[in-house]
Parts: sequence; structure tokens; C-alpha cells
Amino acid sequence: MKRSALQRFLACAAIATSAALFLQNCAKVEQDDILKSGLIRAGIEDGTGATRTCLGAGNTVLWQEGDHISVLRPANYEFTLASGAGTRSAEFSGTDFDKTSGYWALYPYNIGAVTLENDTRVAIPWSGTSQTAVKDSFDPALALMLGFSTSESVAFRQVLSYIKFKTDFPCTSVRFSAYSGDIVATKITVEMDGDGNPEIISTEGGSSVVTLSGGGSRIEPGTYLIAVLPTTLPSGFNISFETAEGNIYDVYKSTSRSVTLKRAGILDLGTFHASDYAIPSEWRGEGTALHPYLISTKDHLTLLQTRLASSEAATYASANYYMTEDIDCDSETLAIGGAQPFTGTFDGGGNSITNVRPGTYFSSTGYGDHTDGYCTFTALFPRLHNATLKNLGVVMDNSFYSMSSSYKYAIYGGIAGYATSSTDSRTTITNCSFSVGTKKVSEDELVINGNGYTMWGGIVGDNGGHLNCYGCTADIKVRIMPDYNYDSSTHAAGGIIGKIESETKNTENFDITARIDRCRSLGRVAMQGMKNGDAITGGIIGYVYEAYGTNDTNLKMSNCVNEAEITASGNNLDGEAFAGGLVGKLDSDGGADLPWIYNSLNKGYVKAFAKASYSGGIMGWCYSGLISTNTTTAVNCANTGEIVDGNAAASISGGSASDFSANGNGTFTGCKKRSDSPTASTMNSGRSGIPSVSGLVYAEWTGSGTSLNLEF
Repeated sequence: MKRSALQRFLACAAIATSAALFLQNCAKVEQDDILKSGLIRAGIEDGTGATRTCLGAGNTVLWQEGDHISVLRPANYEFTLASGAGTRSAEFSGTDFDKTSGYWALYPYNIGAVTLENDTRVAIPWSGTSQTAVKDSFDPALALMLGFSTSESVAFRQVLSYIKFKTDFPCTSVRFSAYSGDIVATKITVEMDGDGNPEIISTEGGSSVVTLSGGGSRIEPGTYLIAVLPTTLPSGFNISFETAEGNIYDVYKSTSRSVTLKRAGILDLGTFHASDYAIPSEWRGEGTALHPYLISTKDHLTLLQTRLASSEAATYASANYYMTEDIDCDSETLAIGGAQPFTGTFDGGGNSITNVRPGTYFSSTGYGDHTDGYCTFTALFPRLHNATLKNLGVVMDNSFYSMSSSYKYAIYGGIAGYATSSTDSRTTITNCSFSVGTKKVSEDELVINGNGYTMWGGIVGDNGGHLNCYGCTADIKVRIMPDYNYDSSTHAAGGIIGKIESETKNTENFDITARIDRCRSLGRVAMQGMKNGDAITGGIIGYVYEAYGTNDTNLKMSNCVNEAEITASGNNLDGEAFAGGLVGKLDSDGGADLPWIYNSLNKGYVKAFAKASYSGGIMGWCYSGLISTNTTTAVNCANTGEIVDGNAAASISGGSASDFSANGNGTFTGCKKRSDSPTASTMNSGRSGIPSVSGLVYAEWTGSGTSLNLEF
């Protein structure tokens, strides 16, 4: 193209005003004009340079030396500031072209910007997820203005919205996030609306978080702006500050209605004072589903424990909580929910509580229908009722390797002790995991000593109502050693759930007691009995118990995998032992709606040893009751683990071992066993949407029948 000296075009910036907003816990918030009308004069000459436009007095954008723009027609030409720095109008120079058919002008220069739809739209690869703090202004490289013209004059108009704030303390970064996950930074496509204003018509990918940093230095006290897409945030937003000392000041700003970030508007959040956040133990938020209490420190968890033991326990127990980051409890003991069970929602946000010791709640009246003795509940959440736990990892203190109880009933859980629900509700645990930190002591397992009825579960110890457990993982080596000081005691341990029992008698159309899906157990679960009574262990569930008769306790298990070693040993003279790859003992007739296991796999070693012992790849023992030979117990399940009965090896009567059910009851449809010669059994990458469960299980048999594909 021909080069020409200083052919000029005119650019002005026109912006509409917007109304004031009021947000909770902050001063009046206004969205003012960010640009005042002004002229930009551009010459025609090549040039290069960094982007340096800044915000001047009265929210006026001023051009600076080194500013450059893109001119698209449809090729992308670079024009550089020639004169007018520090003013609202300037001259730009670049390659001459025919302007009469129209062209787009974009600030700042963006080599990836292109025109679309016969030059009626502009696609801009704008990614504002990481921005550099500029005092009293915005990051000049990420401000965005656009204009269209058919002459040498072009009117630039703002594309973005801005968040403005002031601090009286230095910080290393500022994080702005849309609470409901709405996109605030992404690649966009823009066209002009009927009033000549830029309108974003589509986005591609994007992020709900924008981080402002000091570009290698700390952000000094002062006023700053963050550029975001104009949008509506129906659930408000969160802004947090990481201080130079490493503290996180987490602020939740919201209104009872949605917050709209207007194009060319400035949302002024006012001034944030360090003194406002000097007490880290206090929560932010409102405790509602839309605006939950925010949990980000060990002190916040301690405060929750304290308030659930206060006169306001019921109020705080039923509230909503959201964890914003991982929390190291530094070997502190926590018990959230005791006399007052936790009844609300606790969302871990994909974060973990680490180095925590499970606390204990003591009951002098037993639990559920077992009211003839004292009971202890030991877990991070000792008691749940109609509660929801989700997206939470719990890593137990790695130096804490022994727990005990001297009472008749003892319930232990990796995350929850005893979970109950009312007849019209359910306790739901989703995408949670339990493990133990890297060992610092010689012991390689957690030892639990009991005195009477003892229950352990990697996620839930005992369940006395409707329970959903989805996408959960437990990885721990645990040995339960009850003393059996009470006659005919039953002791159960499960990789995921220790025992399932309906607390109240079912009525007609009563829903399934427990629904277990996409759960996985790793490590080792061992029950080592000392005296008379039953020892029961299961890879996923230890004991499914029917309390009242027909159609009381029903199980729906699907897509679960056990890889843990499962062992149960009782007294050779008086006790019984039950060990199952998926369920230790299924002691429920189930009536017409039989307990049901689908598409699940055991890969672990299973062994039972006692006077009478039962080892099964799917379940150790299945109650005969009302089960007919034509009733299906398990569908499309498999066992590839080694199944051993200690009595058979020791020639003691009463022992049996089976790939499916040791006592021969139940019907297994489409199920495969170890002797069917599996040719593949591998663990691969995780399934999308289940962050706490990693692994794809695939097993194929060369023998008769269809191949088995298990995915979780």
C-alpha cells in the first residue's frame, strides 16, 4: 500500500451514564462514565510501541506516549500515537488505505483481532484473567475500546466494565470472582448496536475469575480498577485480597437482587480497611443458599464447632457454608455437630481440610433404636441429619493413629459419624474423599479399639435414615479391634459406609434407604474380633441391616469399585465373620423391592476367619428370608480379587468362600468371577465431573457372556 504523511481521521469517545447501586456492607456504589467525549486524530505512518493509555481526572481516558491501535479493513494494520499524549484527542500514524468503504478501529492494538460477517463484526481474543495493577487507573494493555468509521474521524467507545476499589494496606494480589460462575473474561465477538455502541454478541470459553497483581512488586495502598466483561451476576461476587504478610481478606459483596456490570461503567466498591479484617475467626456471608458463610481458615472451622454447641446451635447448624481454599488444621481436634446434628449444607468447593483430628460427641442415651447404653460418635461431623456435604476432601492428621471407646456403642467415620434423615428428606454426601496424610510414624494403619458394638466407615460410620452417597473415595488402612464385652455384639466396617439401617419402620411407597453410586475404596479394612459376636467387613458397605421386616432397609448400589484388602476375623469358638468385596453382610429380605447392586467391581483380596466364616467377592453373606431363587440380587457385577476362607484352610467347620455370595443365597445376573479369566483390568484417567473419584475401570472376559465395562 501507498505510504502517506499524516492523513488524519477523527476519533471521539461517547459513553452513557448509569444508575447508582447499593451493595451490602459497603458504601454507595456508582457506575459513572469512564470516557468523556473527545477527538482522536490519526496520521498515516507505520510505528510500534507499548500500550499506555491511562485514566485521568473526572474518569476521562487520556492517551499516552507509545499507545497504538488496530485498524481493520479487513486486514489488521497497526497505527501508533504520533501526537496528543496526555490529552483526550491525538494523532495516530500508520499505513494508508481506502477509508470510504468503512473500517474498524480497536484500542489497544491486537494482532489476533479479525473482522467477521462481511466486516460487520470484530472477533477479539481478549483474555483479562491476569491484569497488572496501575495506581489510579486500569491495566492499559487490557482496556478495550472500539469504533467504526467511513472517514478520517472515528469515535472510540468502551467495550468493557470496570471494578474500582481503594485499599489502605499493601497486598500482593486482588482476586475478583463471579460467585455463580458467570464469565467475566474471555474471547469475544463484538458488533455495533443501533445506537452505535459496542455490543458483545458471543463469547468463547472464559473464566469467572480475574486476578490483579503487582507485576513483580506489591500493590501499594491506593485506588485501582479491574477490567471485566459487562454482564449480570445473579449471585453477586467475591473480592479477596492477599496481603504482603500472606493473609487472605475475603469479602463477599452481594445484594438481594442481581448485580449488573454495565458497559463503560465503573462499579465503585469504596475503600477497604485492614482493620475491617483484623478478626480472621469471623465468617463473611449470610448463611443462605445464595450467599453462604465463607470458610477459609482453621479459626472459621473452630467457630462453626463452637456455635453448634451454643444456644444458637439450631440456627447455625441449618445454615449454608462454602470453603474458599484448603485449610490446614495443624493437628487440631474438630467435631462439627453433636447434641445438635449438622443439618445444613457444607460445600468444600473442591478444597480439603488437612491434618485434622476427628472429635467425639458422647450420648448417654445411645443412638437411634439402640437406647440401652452409652454411645460415642467420632468424626469431623459426628452427627448429620437431613444434611448435605459436597466437594470436600478430609485428610486426617498423620500422627493420629489410635482411637478408642469404652462404651457399649461406638461409631467412627472418616467424614461423618452417624447420618440420619426424616421420612421426607435425605442426607446427601457427594464428591467427598477421606485419607490420611503421609506417615510420620512407624504404624501403617489406624487402630480403633472398641468395647461393644463398633461401626467404622471411610465416609460414614452408621446410617439411620435415607442416605445418598455419590462419587466418594476413601483411602486408608484401618484395623478395628472390638473387645466384645457385650454378648452377641455386631461390629461392622466398610470402606465407604460401616452400616446401613432404617431408623424407623417403612410405610407404603417408602423410598430407598441408601443410594450409593460411583464410590471407591482403597487401602485396607480389617475387623479383628476378640470374643463372641459377629465381625463384618465390606469393601463399600459393611452391614446392611433390616430392623423391622419386609421392605424396610433397601439398598441401591451402582458403579462402585473396591480395591481395598477386606478381612474379618472372629473368635474360633463362638464368633462369626463376614467379608465381602462390596457388601460384608446383606441382612435384609427387602420384600418386593430387594436390595440391589449394579455394575460394580471388587478387585481386592477378601478373607474371613472365625468359627463360622463367609467370604464373598460381591457379598460375604446374603440373607435368605423372602428371597426367591428368581429374584435378582446383583446385576452386571464382577469379582477379580482373591477370595479366601480361613476356616476352609484350617479345616474348621462352617467356613465357605465364593466369588459372589458365600452362603449361596441371592441371584447374580450377568456377573463375572475371577475364574472367568479377565484379560484386562486397568485404572485410567478420571471421569469428568467427579473430581474426588479418579480412575476408569475396564474389565473384559474372553469366556462366555458379554464383556463388562465399568465406568465411574
